[in-house]
Amino acid sequence: MLKKIAGAFGAIALSAGSAVAAPGLYINVENNAGWAGSNSVGNATDFHVGMDGTLGKDFAWYGQLGPQLQVPNGGDTDVVLSGKIGGSLPITDATSAYVEGSFVTDDDLNGYATKVGVTHRLN
Repeated sequence: MLKKIAGAFGAIALSAGSAVAAPGLYINVENNAGWAGSNSVGNATDFHVGMDGTLGKDFAWYGQLGPQLQVPNGGDTDVVLSGKIGGSLPITDATSAYVEGSFVTDDDLNGYATKVGVTHRLN
């Protein structure tokens, strides 16, 4: 399934024509852990395959997808599907804006999240 999804990302990126740079493939392993006060609530580790590239000369994009190992503190370990898509665009030479959307599947209720922000480089 992951090969089909990665192939779909590639087909979309390549079909956009010369304004899209050849996408790069990558593997991303990321662990996120949480605490409530000093008590661990558990962690989740993503094992993603991703693609990134540029659209035009300025817009950098990425998308990644794969299994997520969920290990709640005191609960049952589970493996679900998760993914992220995002991008960034320069505003000035030192400032850029970024956006990210993500999801994680669940038997009862899927989860979704967004990030929107601005980065300003000081040097």
